[in-house]
Amino acid sequence: ELLDHDDPHVRLWTVRLMCDDGQVSPELASKLTRLAESELNVETRSQIACSARRLPADQAVAIVERLLRRTEDVSDPHIPLLLWWAIEAHAESHRDSVLTMFDEDSLWEEPLVKQHILERLMRRYAQAGTRRDLVTCAQLLRLAPSKPDAELLLKGFETAYQGRSLANLPDELLAAMAEVGGGSLALRLRRGEVQAIDESLRLIADEKSPVADRVMYVGVFGDIREPRAVAPLLQLATTAQSVALRAAALTALQSYDSPEIGVALVRQLKNFPAEVREVALSTIASRPAWTKSLLTALESGDIPRDDVPLVIVRKMLLHSDRSIAASVGKQWGSVEGANTVQMQQDVERFTNIVNSVPGNPYTGKVLFGQHCGKCHTLFGQGGQIGPDLTSFKRDDLRRMVVNIVNPSLEIREGFENFVILTDDGRALNGFIADQDNQVVVLKSVDGQSQVIARDSIEEMRAIPRSVMPEGILKPLDEQQIRDLFAYLRAAQPLP
Repeated sequence: ELLDHDDPHVRLWTVRLMCDDGQVSPELASKLTRLAESELNVETRSQIACSARRLPADQAVAIVERLLRRTEDVSDPHIPLLLWWAIEAHAESHRDSVLTMFDEDSLWEEPLVKQHILERLMRRYAQAGTRRDLVTCAQLLRLAPSKPDAELLLKGFETAYQGRSLANLPDELLAAMAEVGGGSLALRLRRGEVQAIDESLRLIADEKSPVADRVMYVGVFGDIREPRAVAPLLQLATTAQSVALRAAALTALQSYDSPEIGVALVRQLKNFPAEVREVALSTIASRPAWTKSLLTALESGDIPRDDVPLVIVRKMLLHSDRSIAASVGKQWGSVEGANTVQMQQDVERFTNIVNSVPGNPYTGKVLFGQHCGKCHTLFGQGGQIGPDLTSFKRDDLRRMVVNIVNPSLEIREGFENFVILTDDGRALNGFIADQDNQVVVLKSVDGQSQVIARDSIEEMRAIPRSVMPEGILKPLDEQQIRDLFAYLRAAQPLP
């Protein structure tokens, strides 16, 4: 009777309390299903979606199916995800019940299903990656009543398989993909289709193609390691007009174990624009043979030592190679970082500089963009490699100076620095931007992300050193330091 109460808050709390034990009688389950279809109050519908996750699969699926037809909730900030979580809770243990829900063609037409469920469901099974899960992907494709629906599923599948090989997919899934047209060019490229490889190579070389498309397919070539792509990728890395395209090509080349790549990149290093030079150096330092080519150029004087930042020097030392360590030691000596005494002296000096005379925050904003904004965001502007500084306690000058001078002293959760050594000899470092049971997405200080298959990782470990390099303030004169901190300490965005 309380489920029929005039007050929506009474109905809401009735739903919550009677479902908290995780089971209800068949009669109440039927009542909840009808309520899901007719409830006018959005908060009560939200509670029904939340409580459905706790119920047995057959009851949950019936309730969720009714809620998925509530078009008015497609833009609600909570209900779509609550419905997804209710489905996902039963996706493994009761997948047949979940799939049965999609037997009804009309459900596929619902905006909630198209916009919030199909891609997620396909991605969930594809990421799990067992044969049973991949066969379930095939079943979903065969249930799709239209090509646009199948394309949504394939988009979710493609997202799940970033950085992973499409070799050894079950015949059932390959057949289902073929029946719906084989998927996008990127998906066919991942499958290694010769025609898709040819078309993709033409696309990345075509200056009239959108840069975003070229960057995407360059990234796929980095994942699949197609030998024919090496020369085009080198060409893009060294001559492309777009900085984003050059950076993507450099990152993709890290996947190809060819000494010639390192030699070519070292030879062209002085010609790289400043915006991608660190990406080029990071690529060279990712493999021992390429690192040795760089060290040879440094020893001969072809490349000035000051052109190689300390973060790259440390990356070179990740390789377990005595000759590399010896050469680095010869060039740089100890690279363990500034000692505590030196850092304390720097903290005192920079604090005194900032406190001596007021700075200009407008000039400081420009300096922030040049020296900090690549990685950090302040007032909604900047990069997303490091933490957003807007909510940081920026009125505490000493703490801020300490964190800049010694960035490894206090590393925020989620920004820990990881080292990954792969079975093909690469040494990579950065923080983990994403991961699942199949891949790890590593984001490095140069802003580039790499998707690494877990089965290719020989070692992955956290290191107690921030990805943020030391010495950020050293190139600045005293007035520039005052200006930078005037902006960093601003309480609100500049007008």
